[in-house]
Amino acid sequence: MKFSVWIYFAYILFSLPGYLSTVIALEKIGLEASAYFQVAWLLNGLLNILPYGVGTSMLMNDRGKVMPFLRYMKIIFIIWLFVIPTIIFLYLFSPLIFQFFGREFSLQSSSVLFWLNVSVIPLTIIAITNSLIQLKKKIHYQVFVSCLSAVIWISLIDPMISLYNLDGLAISILVSYTLTAILSLSILFLQSSREPSSLKTESDLP
Repeated sequence: MKFSVWIYFAYILFSLPGYLSTVIALEKIGLEASAYFQVAWLLNGLLNILPYGVGTSMLMNDRGKVMPFLRYMKIIFIIWLFVIPTIIFLYLFSPLIFQFFGREFSLQSSSVLFWLNVSVIPLTIIAITNSLIQLKKKIHYQVFVSCLSAVIWISLIDPMISLYNLDGLAISILVSYTLTAILSLSILFLQSSREPSSLKTESDLP
């Protein structure tokens, strides 16, 4: 029970941008900005599903196994092979999709969507490493990383909005995810380096 509660707590902390961004856009920029952000966030959710889905599958299938660190890096790169072309496709064609709602809507939402989609690249690292951390029963690392991610994001909101308006809200999410991904990967590597079997390639495992 204790382990599950801390996982839930870490998830809530890490999900703060999704819960609060629309409200922040409404409060600091205006009603229209909130609508632009909400539509972009909903479309971005289609990409966010992929790394979380793969991470959940790893938890279900790999529980109790000693998995090589390199395998998880391969999984991350495979996800990127799908995510990065999708980001490029949406960058090129999302203005046309949003054009049905009007020119201003197209300009604002497509720009926000681009930054949110780019944030899926570091989010992939976070989702996969969090799954491995859970497999290793090192949930306190996940809680620490989630807390730090929330603090970074909250501290970036005002300066980023001041500099880039609505785009700044999406950029603050990208920056917080990027810093969190670097920290998550560092923790994962350090943990794996203490367990030599997890650094082996799959062919080296019995």
